[in-house]
Amino acid sequence: MNSDTLDQLKREYQQSLEIWSQKHIQTILQELKQADIQLTPENIEKIIQQTNYSTRSQNHPTACPVYLPNSKPCHEDIKQLNCFLCACPNYTSQLPCACKIDSTNGTYYQNPNIPGGEVWDCNRCITPHTQEFLRTYLENNMEQLKKLSDSQSITK
Repeated sequence: MNSDTLDQLKREYQQSLEIWSQKHIQTILQELKQADIQLTPENIEKIIQQTNYSTRSQNHPTACPVYLPNSKPCHEDIKQLNCFLCACPNYTSQLPCACKIDSTNGTYYQNPNIPGGEVWDCNRCITPHTQEFLRTYLENNMEQLKKLSDSQSITK
């Protein structure tokens, strides 16, 4: 594979992860609007409850393949699994992919079919799916999320 082709594949891989992550957050924000839950510090606990696995899988059963009958949660060992940050904010899709917080629960795996040859596998990491992490994330990013939510209203 020549370097131009490899560079193009790297860009496409990075863009596809970023686009999916953005769409997921936009979907969550839309669901919160539909549930009449405003993005305010006072509503953080409501947001956490609305986006946890059991609530979201009941309210939006077709929103994710793991919500479908006979499926299992992606992280079965997490009590109160939360889906708000399904796309981890600590995962960088810049190849080679990596973890911004150097989680000890992840590892690189080799794959010759992926540009760069290795990918950060963080499927054993529970950090972004815990209530505590989400609470801190929401406290630190509420204004940015509000702007994103408001921009969705304008474009629709």
